Amino acid sequence: MTEDIIDMATFEQICEMDDDGSDEFSRAIVFGFLDQAEETFDKMDKSMSVTSPPQALQTLLPRIDC
Repeated sequence: MTEDIIDMATFEQICEMDDDGSDEFSRAIVFGFLDQAEETFDKMDKSMSVTSPPQALQTLLPRIDC
């Protein structure tokens, strides 16, 4: 089941970047990802509570000026 949630090949590559005997690098990457995901879900919740779904998407997606 873990393989359905985590791309193990990518996770193993991240772990290979750790120094021997330390998981500091991979730990920072994983926790950074989780923090970013939590912030994104918080923004989504806030946006959905004050606007309609199409307006929420415009708020969440970065603007691209051509």
